[in-house]
Amino acid sequence: DRLGIGGIGPDQTAAAVDDVYAGAVSGALTVANADQAIDFSAVADPAEFQTLALAATASSGLPVAFAVGFGPATIAADGASVSFAGTGRVSIVASQTGDGNWNAAPVVAREFEVLPAFTLSADSINVRENGEGRFFVRLNGVPPSNMVVNVSRIGGDTDLRVKSGATLAFGPANWDWWQAITLAATNDDDKVGGTAIFRVALPGSEPRMVSAKELDDDFGENLAAATNGATISGGSNAGRAIDGIHANAGNY
Repeated sequence: DRLGIGGIGPDQTAAAVDDVYAGAVSGALTVANADQAIDFSAVADPAEFQTLALAATASSGLPVAFAVGFGPATIAADGASVSFAGTGRVSIVASQTGDGNWNAAPVVAREFEVLPAFTLSADSINVRENGEGRFFVRLNGVPPSNMVVNVSRIGGDTDLRVKSGATLAFGPANWDWWQAITLAATNDDDKVGGTAIFRVALPGSEPRMVSAKELDDDFGENLAAATNGATISGGSNAGRAIDGIHANAGNY
């Protein structure tokens, strides 16, 4: 016989009704918990100064919780965002433990790379004596407000200096624009190309270093030419004919 049973929930009593049988019967019907899944989208690589909003949904409609799997990251007290304390690989794990009607969902982890606050066009440059050399900087993400990158010499030859770009302002509108730092080398009488280290820093983020080398325009005696018995003549930079064979510097 066909029994008609209406919609019921876990541990509720159902009444069985048949077209022939007159009366009623009751019994306990246990309904198994349903499975659920989490939808947690991939996370784009952030810059270390950014705070990311976290969002994921469970098919059950129950709230999703987040935790740091590994890496330099901290989940906010309200569980809705994550901030960073440096660069490197980070994993965020989304979970939903279930309730009386739903089984726990399989956890979902998303990995991403926390980027340095800014990118440099080069980490070493040449600067001509009595001339200039340049490198460029831009941020790696949209800042929450205006930020300033500072550039300063922290060691080396004092003839090398920041000519322009010692402070560079970036904001939400120009964070990805390359901005120039121009270094200059003071003219001197020595014949040594000096070197210096420049620090590029954004407050609250890891600084980066750029090495600069002076291309000296003063030349000493051409010992190679002298050893070979040659005499250098002509040209404005005779000292550059250094192989001891070419005796005329007219092309220099």
